[in-house]
Amino acid sequence: MGVALIGNENKKIIKRNGVKRGAMIVIATLAMKKCEYSLNKSHGHFTRDSPLGKDLVLESKSKIAPGFSLRCDLKYPFLEYLFDIILYVIKLILQFCKENSLTSTLLSMQEETGISLNTVDSIDELKNDIIVGRWDKVLLELSNLKISYDKLIDLFEHIIIELIEKKEFELSKQLLRKSEVMNYCKLNQVERYLQLEHCLQRQVINSGEFYSGTIEQRRKEIADSLIKDGGNGGSTAAIQQIEPSRLLALLGQALKWQQYQGIVQPGDDFDLFKGQTKTVSGAEQEEPITQLDRSIVFGDKNRPDCAKFTPDSQYLVTSSIDGFIEVWNYNTGALANLDYQSNDEFMMHNTGIISMCFSKDAEYMASGSTDGHAKVWQIKSGKCLRRFEPAHSQAVTCLHFINNSTQLLTSSIDSTIKMFGLKSGKVLKIYRGHLASINEFQINSNEEKMVSCSSDATVKVWDIKTGECLQTLAPVAQTKIRDIPIKNVFYIDAAQDLVLICNQSPSIVIMSIRKQFIVKQFTLDNDKFNFVCCCLSPNKKYLYAVSDDNHMNCFELETSNLLYRYDLRHKKEVVGLTIHPNRNILATISLDSNLQLWKS
Repeated sequence: MGVALIGNENKKIIKRNGVKRGAMIVIATLAMKKCEYSLNKSHGHFTRDSPLGKDLVLESKSKIAPGFSLRCDLKYPFLEYLFDIILYVIKLILQFCKENSLTSTLLSMQEETGISLNTVDSIDELKNDIIVGRWDKVLLELSNLKISYDKLIDLFEHIIIELIEKKEFELSKQLLRKSEVMNYCKLNQVERYLQLEHCLQRQVINSGEFYSGTIEQRRKEIADSLIKDGGNGGSTAAIQQIEPSRLLALLGQALKWQQYQGIVQPGDDFDLFKGQTKTVSGAEQEEPITQLDRSIVFGDKNRPDCAKFTPDSQYLVTSSIDGFIEVWNYNTGALANLDYQSNDEFMMHNTGIISMCFSKDAEYMASGSTDGHAKVWQIKSGKCLRRFEPAHSQAVTCLHFINNSTQLLTSSIDSTIKMFGLKSGKVLKIYRGHLASINEFQINSNEEKMVSCSSDATVKVWDIKTGECLQTLAPVAQTKIRDIPIKNVFYIDAAQDLVLICNQSPSIVIMSIRKQFIVKQFTLDNDKFNFVCCCLSPNKKYLYAVSDDNHMNCFELETSNLLYRYDLRHKKEVVGLTIHPNRNILATISLDSNLQLWKS
């Protein structure tokens, strides 16, 4: 691919990887369709001279090399943003150099790239220093900024005038005869320079010959002029005030996003340069979870009744029978380093919390308690954003955010599901039909339908929008399971026709909603034990089911074969389990007040 540099007089072809000196050239390597191209660019902006998919033209605004444009035959619209991004990257590096006192590197980069940082910690502070005459601080602050000579000459001239008035003749002589700014003035504004030189030699000066008004007014004029862009007579800021440590802040945000995607895990030793962790690069390949990793011990009066991993993979959150919610670092088994938790402030209800859910971006969490109340929280701040008191007449058993976290669905022991508007706080819809406690419900991927399971031994399929019950499923003949509650239900296929149903019986089944018959069963070798709860691995490769003898049973979902069966080592009944969204980590909670973390 050739890149053409089109000038006013000459036209030349810059070959791949070529560099033109004299103008600020940036090399940008693009990997597209297994082919790398290098583009050369003088700082300017893109314009289109043809419809989408045709050539892009970069017209230069550079004062160093005016009048040329960069034409390339790549047919990708995102290229017009590329060079601006490169410009921002250079400025981020310049800010980092400035903040870490890498002055030589800062000056070299500014000279080689032609890009100046032109930022200060505080514009107000700089302006105040000029107005009160703290010239040592002002000159030091401006030493690394790129400001037009006309503005700097105004500043230096005024400083020299003040020094002569204060009889500081040696300092004024050094500033007038040795500074780069005044040497420029000597060559380009001869009369102005000689006027100052004459006053210095006489050691007498009349400020009225140089400016009108008071000294404070003149200082303010200079301060305003320096901070404004006088290059085109406009009022845009030439000197900018930028938040500190922008490079580190952006890297932190990028790491958080990779944690949200499951590429980087909290606590992993991540190499920013290589873009890899020492543990896992990307999401883990699913393998059976069989090894106990660590335990978190609670007191008898604050044992957890619910535990869930956040969707962004950052935390494990527990809710307890005494009404407290705690956010954990599951890699260390310690409380997460959140400001409110460090201050012994926690999200809480007045009674025990038995259900939780999270928004897809893990920004918000909803919790439900035994008194029928539901609350919505911001996880990073611990602030309660919305209360539904009460949401139900009895305990809230399950919750889900829908419609971009603008609505909340809740289920209860009172046998109803309700939809609440988070903005209005009002009940928008009530789903009725179950005859007993609703233990769990799940939403399909497009949020059009949901399935709920109940202690009335049925699973119901609902139209979320209309509130209509579309179907009722019974996994076994009702005469056999009339008193057996269904504890868990999951969608398991892309078509969302198949659901996995776990009740307190010796078998877990997969049923077809459309055909209403059982297509697969998961059972133990004998019917001695019943299943109490279950969960699916993130990619639905494995089924983890806890039996009432406190053993974990790991099935392969495709074949329904039992792969592993092992003791969970809890001293009392297991009441819940949850699995990490993209790692081979599983947590179990029990009436023995222990939470155990398991790994593959």
